[in-house]
Amino acid sequence: PGPGALVKSVENKQSPSKLNAIFVSHAHIDHCNDAAVMCEAMNFGSFHTQRGYLIGAKSVLEGAGEFEKEVAEYFKKMVAKWKSLKASETFNFGENHGNATLTATKTVHEDPTGIGFVLKAEAKSIGYTGDTEDFKGLWEQYENCTALVVNCLRPFRDKFPFHLSIDEVADGINSMKKKPLKIVLT
Repeated sequence: PGPGALVKSVENKQSPSKLNAIFVSHAHIDHCNDAAVMCEAMNFGSFHTQRGYLIGAKSVLEGAGEFEKEVAEYFKKMVAKWKSLKASETFNFGENHGNATLTATKTVHEDPTGIGFVLKAEAKSIGYTGDTEDFKGLWEQYENCTALVVNCLRPFRDKFPFHLSIDEVADGINSMKKKPLKIVLT
């Protein structure tokens, strides 16, 4: 939920009140700016509903090292449950949500607590890399995903610390034994 997440949701006729969960990968403003706003919108600006989940990196929800927490306690109290995850940890949404799970994946980024995700529900799964540089094991985390959303900052082999370039993404996807059916580059 980066800057403008609420406005873009409404522009695209997506009601934030229909959200069940908000996932936040790391504590950079372009990824977490509207997390609190979306928590409030998901709950109609009220503590009376306390619905939905807020799941994210430790830096975002609790603070870590030089990163101050990005979502204040006030907004965390609006959701039914919030949880910070680190790589390889899994959150189970429970029977009411079809036993869907969210597993945090490893990233290598300036925010050392940053994470990606694999959301599994029924027979489908969606992976999200978060901001990361390429590293051994990155792409294996997303094998068997139905779809994969890849944060890709740079064209070609234009290297930028802690981020992927399009050529690295292509090489990574080509290295996967079981490739996703759909890949979205952001």
